[in-house]
Amino acid sequence: MGSVKFSADFGQGYVNLGALKNASLKITKQKTELTFDNAKMPPKVKILEAILSAELYELSLESIKNINGLGEFSLTNGTQQNKTQIIKAGSLQANTAFVLEGQNADGSKPTITSVTYDKGAANTARAENTNYSLAKVDGKWALVFKAAVDKDVEVVYKHTPAKSKQLLFKDVISNQSLSKYKFENENWDGKVIMIEFFEGFNNSDNFEISFKSDDETNDASSMQVEIKAFPTKDKKLFRIFDEQDED
Repeated sequence: MGSVKFSADFGQGYVNLGALKNASLKITKQKTELTFDNAKMPPKVKILEAILSAELYELSLESIKNINGLGEFSLTNGTQQNKTQIIKAGSLQANTAFVLEGQNADGSKPTITSVTYDKGAANTARAENTNYSLAKVDGKWALVFKAAVDKDVEVVYKHTPAKSKQLLFKDVISNQSLSKYKFENENWDGKVIMIEFFEGFNNSDNFEISFKSDDETNDASSMQVEIKAFPTKDKKLFRIFDEQDED
């Protein structure tokens, strides 16, 4: 089929899933032949399953989530955020670092708003360079207290993280979502041959992303998918649409 575009509609219109290799359509059918002593009957045939398979590159976390039906997607904008952390009593000895969870994307020091000792009781303010200092530990900013922390301490600060995406996986059972999928090949004059699954899901037993070493020339990560057609209410599985064969 030549070069192929693989797209999916996860509910908001078709989106291109990016570069791919080894795209194929495999149809498994069941054939039943009935034999009689005095007559021959034509065999009956039925599609058992139809699989669109490919090795996907240029992966996005959104596509990984939608294809596999797993994970909770979230987006962090690269804007200033307020953060509060509690240091529990007895958790830090003198001159021990407490690494801040929130870090500035440019590596600069986070802005400390307040450090409150004995939070919820005496609520005593602590001052930088008097009670604690800010220092980098393994490339991350941390608070280093001059005395052991024997009461709960609240740390409030501001930081500006890098814009990022996250896909969080939990040990829970999830429903496999159904989506529309299609492979398209477009020739030089804009005519296409297309395989479209009206509904389908990733039938791969394993969810595996391959990462290449820095020394390999083909260093793109990839994920193998096997999209299985799922019958619609009116029993439609898929269609093959061809504009290229005009004969």
